[in-house]
Amino acid sequence: MEVNIPKYIYQRILLRKKLGAYRGVVEDIVKSRKSGITRVFIKYCPKGWWVALKILREGSGKLYILEEVSYMDVPSRVMELSMKRRWKPEYEEIIERELKKWGLKYE
Repeated sequence: MEVNIPKYIYQRILLRKKLGAYRGVVEDIVKSRKSGITRVFIKYCPKGWWVALKILREGSGKLYILEEVSYMDVPSRVMELSMKRRWKPEYEEIIERELKKWGLKYE
């Protein structure tokens, strides 16, 4: 999640992460010095949703859902193409088709 929150809210999230209210749910907090945007990485679980929406109410921001993909989840055809030395425009269609077939691409 990306949020634009004041410094005191950032401090509160850090404190709750340490003291246990958000322990096990908030995995990492990264604050950009230039833009002032805070990125909070939260586990994908029911308590994670609760924490994400609670933090989102504190400031303005966006909520993103990330999904971890391991090597075993990637289609072999896509892995073959990643071994090629140069990118070719026809790879885009092949990769898109393979990812759709495996359920890794969302429309």
